[in-house]
Amino acid sequence: MNYEQHNRGAYAKLRASMNFFAKQNMDAVIITGDVVGDRGESPDLEAQYEKHVEIINNSNFPLENVYEAAGNHGNTPADVALMDQYLGNSKEQHPYKNSPYYTVLFETPYGNDNLFIFMSQEINGPSDSAAYDNFSKAQIDWLEGVY
Repeated sequence: MNYEQHNRGAYAKLRASMNFFAKQNMDAVIITGDVVGDRGESPDLEAQYEKHVEIINNSNFPLENVYEAAGNHGNTPADVALMDQYLGNSKEQHPYKNSPYYTVLFETPYGNDNLFIFMSQEINGPSDSAAYDNFSKAQIDWLEGVY
């Protein structure tokens, strides 16, 4: 959402994408992170989430079928709380309140259920990736215990 300020057409691209997914009768849309920029950018993070939700709500695709993983932007505790506030979904199973990582189980009447695991990239920037793990020990421990 912060790319709109750089004349990259983020709003129009999101709107067109959501309407395309609706026409395809998609069951869900999974966004793999970086919906918003970093704190201190203009517009601020909450305004970015508000615009993101507004665009989806004004499309033909239901917000309750949109799931998001936190990328390396929007991965601070305050950002994750905003993600949960604006994009949280009752199907998400978080290990604790405002956890940036979670699972979603899509059950079918045929017994071939699908479990999606949403991890959270926990590095602070690209320069840290060679020196630090992408995931905390707590997140890996949680992952090992998933089903």
